[in-house]
Amino acid sequence: MIDQIKQILALQEAEAVIDHIRSDAQVYPDRLDEVQKAYDEKKRISDEAKTRLAALEAEHADLKHTLSLEEQRLEKSKKKMKDLTKVYEVQAMKKEIESTERSNSDLETKILEKDEDMSKAKKFLEQFQTELDQAKAVLDDVKSEVETKMGEYDGILEEKLTIKKKLEAECDRSILSSYRMIRDRKYQDALVPVIEGACQGCFMNIPPQMANLMMQNPTQLEKCPNCQRLIFWHEDEAESA
Repeated sequence: MIDQIKQILALQEAEAVIDHIRSDAQVYPDRLDEVQKAYDEKKRISDEAKTRLAALEAEHADLKHTLSLEEQRLEKSKKKMKDLTKVYEVQAMKKEIESTERSNSDLETKILEKDEDMSKAKKFLEQFQTELDQAKAVLDDVKSEVETKMGEYDGILEEKLTIKKKLEAECDRSILSSYRMIRDRKYQDALVPVIEGACQGCFMNIPPQMANLMMQNPTQLEKCPNCQRLIFWHEDEAESA
């Protein structure tokens, strides 16, 4: 029975490590997800800013093209007016020229406004690129850390799962079933020692009669009447008894 106690204790230790690793390991994907979201948000802002700059540049180019055509038309109108001989034709042409000049002036103002908007957009992108680069560097570092840690955890987890499988195959079926029921439903420390007459799971004293029986047979497994954990008499106390 002493071997069975040692096997269950070893199994319990292996499962505790497995649980701990699985719990700790989740921290790293969560951290990576957080950093990835932060980077994605900055990337979204950067992409939107680039799209806006491209739209401004396209609008700027259209305005300049329109202005160029209107200036050409204005020059033609001015030349044509020199050849006109009738007063009403000259007056009509003057009005057309004045209208075109006002329109061109408005176009020039819009072009200057687009120039200013493009300048601001470029400046924002240049400054924001630093933030984006920093976010990417953090993301790369966290990815590297996660890959390293998950690799380490996978190695330990594989080792402990192998140990767990081996111990489960060697354990007494009845004892293993009781241990598994307690651990799965209530306590991770399903098997604990009795020290100085107290269960080391709930730290309550067990009945004196049970304590005496366990002291006389230290290889015997019992259930704590208080918390229902599996209990065994501590070896040091058995030796000193």
